[in-house]
Amino acid sequence: MSLQYSTKGIDEKLEQERSERTATSKAELIDVCFRQLEEDIRERKYNRLIDSYVNLFHQYSDKADHILAVDGNFPAAKRQYFLAALTASQFFQLVRARFSSRMRSGAGPYNFKKNNFNFSKDAILANDWELALSITGEDTIEGLLLMGDYEKAKRTLPKDSADIGEEILRCMWGIAYQDQPVFDKALKERIKILRRQGSRCSTILDSRGLALIQLALRRGMTCNLNVIELPWELLDDEPTDKTGLSFSFEDELQEIIREKEMHRGRVYSGGVRYVPEQTRRNNRAIQKAAH
Repeated sequence: MSLQYSTKGIDEKLEQERSERTATSKAELIDVCFRQLEEDIRERKYNRLIDSYVNLFHQYSDKADHILAVDGNFPAAKRQYFLAALTASQFFQLVRARFSSRMRSGAGPYNFKKNNFNFSKDAILANDWELALSITGEDTIEGLLLMGDYEKAKRTLPKDSADIGEEILRCMWGIAYQDQPVFDKALKERIKILRRQGSRCSTILDSRGLALIQLALRRGMTCNLNVIELPWELLDDEPTDKTGLSFSFEDELQEIIREKEMHRGRVYSGGVRYVPEQTRRNNRAIQKAAH
């Protein structure tokens, strides 16, 4: 299955990405984001932590995409996907501990649980299913697919794939039902959309699409799409070589979460919100005046 669309823009972007300057720039951006996160953790900037983690996640993830698209080196790319996934796993702990984020989706706050695939994809591409599950949770479609609980995934999804408008979710429907034509068609539609957006920002590699293919391969399926954005023949099922890889902050993260819970415990005592004495006096005065 092929797409009859020009990839001239992608070819030009790939040529640009091949420069050593690009690789150096990505390393520098990772360093900047890492130092910012380190500072925010040290200074306990609770309201900035998730956003700083997300910024660092994107730098690791972008570097992995760059390595895979330009060098075709999946083992090396997996190491960066693994670091991105470690970053995501940590900030999802903050999300579940109800730390705030400035990220928005439409008119409301960003829904990390609903959009977990934007982050769990990197753990999937790193072939680290336990790490991926720490991001998705067990009560999401992505989590059910990771656990191989396809029957429960079917019960959770609409019965008819035609009722699903979003291409990624339709691909997941195809995986759950082991329906190759539905999977291929949804993935093809996704690539068409990405190419239509190419005038604004060319996508040289679709890591979300690759993660979907990785999930499909685990289901005993394949991919019948032959496009430059999805070099899925480079994928393997080998664990990431983690030699020399580490990511700091886990101890500090747990301490920060404990501090937040202790603060919350002072605000809420016995299930009743603590209200300062002066506030109670003001409230009584207001109520008395109202009568």
